[in-house]
Amino acid sequence: MKQQLIVEKFFFELTIALIDYADYVNNQVKDSSNDILILAKTIADTIQYRFRKFTSDPMDRYRNLLSLEDIAFSLNISESTMLKTFKKVYFISPKQYIDQLRYNESKYLLSQPSLPISNISEIVGYQNVSHFSRQFKSWSHLSPREYRQKIDKN
Repeated sequence: MKQQLIVEKFFFELTIALIDYADYVNNQVKDSSNDILILAKTIADTIQYRFRKFTSDPMDRYRNLLSLEDIAFSLNISESTMLKTFKKVYFISPKQYIDQLRYNESKYLLSQPSLPISNISEIVGYQNVSHFSRQFKSWSHLSPREYRQKIDKN
């Protein structure tokens, strides 16, 4: 009986903590002014536009398109403001957002068997194929080659 009460007490404390967290997150969004939401959306759109532009022509001279410093400069805000605003609204950093774009694009490109992994690495912004492979494995728990083999079987 005592053990059951301890479990129920833990369950109620956990429930209260989750409710408190949900209230906190809800208040964070309510406290955000429209200006912050608009700026965060502008940052996300800018990152996505620059990523698409880079992947369509992945030349070294365009590598700065993915630089957080350059993105902030192009929006006429400080890098610190960009990081805080983006994280407050999206709960991830701009770098993590770029990584998500890279991962999604990598998965799409790996579904095209005629495209070499080395080319995919360059297209998504990696100068070193082994670095790309390590990063892809950390994202998917599969190497690019293993991922490609897995989707070929499906």
